[in-house]
Amino acid sequence: KDMSEASVKRNIASLKKLYKYLYERKLIKKRDFRKIGYFKSGSKSYPEVLTVREVKLMTGVAKGRGFLGARDKALLLFLYSAGAKASEVCMAKVNDLDLKNHLFIYRNHIGKREVPFCEELIPFLKNYLKARKGILVKLGKKDSEYLFLNRSGDKLTRQSIYLLVKKYAKEAGINKKVTPHTLRHSIIFHLFFFGNTDLDEVKRIFGYTTIPLVLQHTRPLETDTDFVYLKNHPAFKHK
Repeated sequence: KDMSEASVKRNIASLKKLYKYLYERKLIKKRDFRKIGYFKSGSKSYPEVLTVREVKLMTGVAKGRGFLGARDKALLLFLYSAGAKASEVCMAKVNDLDLKNHLFIYRNHIGKREVPFCEELIPFLKNYLKARKGILVKLGKKDSEYLFLNRSGDKLTRQSIYLLVKKYAKEAGINKKVTPHTLRHSIIFHLFFFGNTDLDEVKRIFGYTTIPLVLQHTRPLETDTDFVYLKNHPAFKHK
């Protein structure tokens, strides 16, 4: 009863595969796996979203001092401002940054996508890049092509990014389940509802072909107009 909907669905799928395996090898006589129904949720689960105030609280907890502090500050703001996925962040390379034009170039097997971010992120990225260079020199390592590194000079893993986000959300006193994707959902939500960014632009920037689920149900619950880290975002059109 304490399982999430996703866990229940995975378990049902595993049971079906097991019954099918046993039936094909004649270890059971009936095709019992056909009787296992699909999980039907009573209500659709919609993405969690942070308020503007919660984003400020969370990013404010990371003080930006030392290599780890500078990295974590830049990382949190990058996840929010660029709406980047954890998988994109751990594979992001220094050359994917265009600081002059406030762009992150996301590359995959299909091609590339230019993702804008707000200018308030620039000084924190520059501060991190300086600290990053220093730690690599201290470790006696050659420069890495990857943008976000751990204390050993290796690229951050997806799991490390999840743990860092969870840590800072807890320290900020946010009583929500916060993941890197929560920050992505939040920037999409804030730009659309508070920044007057049109739907087509939201889809283009963040790589959606359909309406993002976060915009299908959630509605703004705040009137905060102090859009720090957001008001100078290239896609922000609030006046």
